[in-house]
Amino acid sequence: MKELISLILLSVFVNLSLTAQQDPAAKEVLDQFTRKAESEFPVRIEFEYTYESLIDNQTFTDTGELILNGNQYHLIFRDSEIISNGSVMWNCLKSEDEVYISDPASVSEDDEFFLSNPEKLFSFYDNDFKYRLTGELNRLGTDYYQVDLFPFDLNRSYHTITLLIQQDNYHLYSLGTRGKQGVNHTFSITNYQSKYKTTGETFSFDPSKYPEMEVIDTRL
Repeated sequence: MKELISLILLSVFVNLSLTAQQDPAAKEVLDQFTRKAESEFPVRIEFEYTYESLIDNQTFTDTGELILNGNQYHLIFRDSEIISNGSVMWNCLKSEDEVYISDPASVSEDDEFFLSNPEKLFSFYDNDFKYRLTGELNRLGTDYYQVDLFPFDLNRSYHTITLLIQQDNYHLYSLGTRGKQGVNHTFSITNYQSKYKTTGETFSFDPSKYPEMEVIDTRL
């Protein structure tokens, strides 16, 4: 019993210590970043995704599109079209002619969390990361804040996430993860549209429009 209490007290102490280490300047930038994005919902984002493996000396780049409105999203990337209305998620695999229905809450985060759970793109840092404002830089005449985030969960396959946030409007410019095994992911925004006009069909899947697709409901 004493050992259990000691472990609980140690866990609380560690969590309090990590919280105390947060950089207030970084928090201010991140909070402004979140508030700005939420005030502009719905947003439409065109992005470029780059995968880099330092071990295999391989790099490839692809493009995608994301429409986001709170916990609702419509993501088009590679062979998939992922749609969520906040309570139901449809993953359309076009090459397989299959649509998988699931609960968005059941989606686990991975190294490409903005692809597996896009609704957290502007708020993922809230509870799971230590963060620090590591600098300010200028690219092609635009000023950015650089914020580095470090996961509390040391079992994550990456050790650092770097955000570049535009100083004048707090829009996200890029997000990159640096992996422990030399695998890096970079998400760069090429076009950002705020207050994007959506319809009732934007965040729902109509099976009548895809009669050739097999619908597979994975919910229990």
